[in-house]
Amino acid sequence: MPAVLFIEDSRTFQRLMTKYLPEDYELTILDNLSAGWESIQSHKYDLIITDFMFPQGDAFELVFQIRHRFSPQQLPVVVLTSVADRFLISKLFVAGVNATVSKPPNVPVFREMVAKMIATPWVQRPDFPSEDAHLLTWGTADEFVVFCPNLNFFTRAPSQQAALDAMQERIRQHTLAGERIPVITTPKQTLYFSHVEGETTG
Repeated sequence: MPAVLFIEDSRTFQRLMTKYLPEDYELTILDNLSAGWESIQSHKYDLIITDFMFPQGDAFELVFQIRHRFSPQQLPVVVLTSVADRFLISKLFVAGVNATVSKPPNVPVFREMVAKMIATPWVQRPDFPSEDAHLLTWGTADEFVVFCPNLNFFTRAPSQQAALDAMQERIRQHTLAGERIPVITTPKQTLYFSHVEGETTG
């Protein structure tokens, strides 16, 4: 019988999770991150499902604690989140989660994903760049510009979100083609203004 730990402070989602998962799963529900970590250390689970935001903070520290002790294959972690910020979610993958799921989940798809994750844990590949890709953005009266120094890519659009979406798509296509994102290892400095001591301007 698969043992699943669900960490969630919302009573509504606690009740829903009992309907999301098959009845033959051994489901443990806890309402805070510290209790979740204590239970993980003393019980054997096949899967951890956790909310992202809690009154005492976010789930990053819990994920770090789990990954310090268990690999993604030994103990998969799925984060349920209503946060739409793609770059914030990308940090969850960097921290070590196996997958993220938007709240509320599509129940049949969620059930299938959970069953597969328990049977053969894998790490979901996000469709957007991780922290390896640095992005700079600025705007003018007419457009927003996003620049990725790793790849020397520029994107321009009337709105900041559209420019970011276009950049994310360019990086996604780059990685899908099998190309790696170069790591910036040499500090770069741009000089915008220089004043020579002793020089006067008229």
